[in-house]
Amino acid sequence: MDEQHGRANVGPVVSIPSRFRGRARRDAAAFYLSQLAQGILRGELGVVTGHETVPVRPTDFLVLEITVTQKARANHVSVRVRWPRPGRRPTGPCPTSRAPGVI
Repeated sequence: MDEQHGRANVGPVVSIPSRFRGRARRDAAAFYLSQLAQGILRGELGVVTGHETVPVRPTDFLVLEITVTQKARANHVSVRVRWPRPGRRPTGPCPTSRAPGVI
């Protein structure tokens, strides 16, 4: 157990690039999304910016926004995850979810 952060040591921290835009195969896209999901689940992930990796530690409660848009020329899925920085209280109303059974 990591005494400083109260997390179990379950292997190396996953790392993802700070920005990615380009064509990728479906399996490569799924890999990046799964790395992000693993990092969120573990409570820590590394974000690669240039030649350094910056640690990011999501809180237990997140705001998750998923938007799917279908148009004649292409489909678009947007995933946005955010959380307040440590020591800051969330402001504004809590967004509601349209998915049944989600609190």
